[in-house]
Amino acid sequence: MTPLLLSALLYAQDDEPSPDLIPKPETPDRSAPPAVHLPEVLALPAMTTTTLRPGLTLSHLQVDGVRKVEVMVMFERGSLDLCPDTADCRMLTNVWELASQEAGSEETEALLDSLDASLLSWMGRTTGGLELTIPRTALDDGLALLEAVLHTPGLPRGELKLSKENTLDWYEDTGPADMGDVASTARKYGFYPADSIYGQRPDLGAIQKVRRRHLRAVHARLLSEAPVHVLVVGDIALADIQDDIVSLVGDLGVPGARTALPEVASMGASSVVAIHMPGSQAAVRLITAAPSRDAADRVPMSAIDFALGGSFTSRLNSNLREEKGWTYGAGSWHSAGKTHGFWAASVDVEAENVAGAVTEIRAELDTMVASGTTADEVEAAWLDDVTWWNRRLETAGTAASFYQQLILQEQTLADLSGRLSTANALTPADTVACAESWMTDRPRLWVIVGDRTLIEAQVTSLELPVQWITPEQAILGAFEVTR
Repeated sequence: MTPLLLSALLYAQDDEPSPDLIPKPETPDRSAPPAVHLPEVLALPAMTTTTLRPGLTLSHLQVDGVRKVEVMVMFERGSLDLCPDTADCRMLTNVWELASQEAGSEETEALLDSLDASLLSWMGRTTGGLELTIPRTALDDGLALLEAVLHTPGLPRGELKLSKENTLDWYEDTGPADMGDVASTARKYGFYPADSIYGQRPDLGAIQKVRRRHLRAVHARLLSEAPVHVLVVGDIALADIQDDIVSLVGDLGVPGARTALPEVASMGASSVVAIHMPGSQAAVRLITAAPSRDAADRVPMSAIDFALGGSFTSRLNSNLREEKGWTYGAGSWHSAGKTHGFWAASVDVEAENVAGAVTEIRAELDTMVASGTTADEVEAAWLDDVTWWNRRLETAGTAASFYQQLILQEQTLADLSGRLSTANALTPADTVACAESWMTDRPRLWVIVGDRTLIEAQVTSLELPVQWITPEQAILGAFEVTR
């Protein structure tokens, strides 16, 4: 062994600490659960909103570090303004994004794929528009494509034909054969009357008659009559995008107020809509009125919903899945619109358990009216809201979706953060008062789908007015409930 190698080995051995000098790790204290630290509600940034000229508004939010940019061109006009027959607006939505007059649908699809981008169109009752999602490095190419589709859509004849065929196929064949679709549409059309914009029934003849000239007419009205609001979200400064947005929009944008949404007539009495579909499975659905978006009871109702069916550990799921073993899952949700709200519950069970499922849901509602939520349920609902809130800036997509809804629903960050504060101060007593108001004497609509030979006696035992309809009537809304 060379002196140098021997010296190195001796040095290494001398450098090793004695085992007695190595600090021992402390034994963790397991005598009590670790402390739980409640999350801090993040202060989300406000958009920068600028009126570029009358009728054209730009909102911008820079989110550092995200890869993609979202550009949303929103028109404050929708089917209420543009489409006496909603089939025209529906078909425009289905084909608008697919092509421009410069590039056909195949070329547009290939370009979007090469750019790792997506382009979507939509049309609601009072708003519509286009949404571009694209990497920051390809933004210029994406804006050029968006501009072409925005101003000069191709509206491909073949795609329109296919869209009509697919839509008619769903109404006539696919929808009536699916128990979930049948139950959901029956619940919707049962809750909303046919003369309501929310319950407008499909007109298959009108869908069949839609032509490209009808879509061009709707598009022309949209571009010539609607205020325009553009939202840009991504890792890009306002100064680097504003001129591009002005160029993109051109001379579009007309000043004007958004059309007001009408009120909704409530159901007149509790009832059952029953639908015969052969098989061993059955679907049970419930819908009833609930607080609207700005109602004082909106926050306690959200906590009630979370406790009843809004999470996997909710009461309905624990009862019907864990305790009874009747279902793979039960759930609920509270929809709080600007003019009205509803609370809905859903569960699929074996046909023999239909009456039992309804009985258990009724019992859970009665318990909620009697004692409200627990303190733990209130806290869990608040934590769920905070988690959702704190994740809004994770991607350009989550951020853009959140801020877009603020614009479309005409709300502010202060409105939403105020609800979080209210939820944090909520007590079980607040939920008792809310449940007493909304879950005691309000009409309830039950939709029950299953084999009539297996469920009819159970449906009759519910002691409510019942009307039996076919799956086809459910899908087309060819029925009415008592108002």
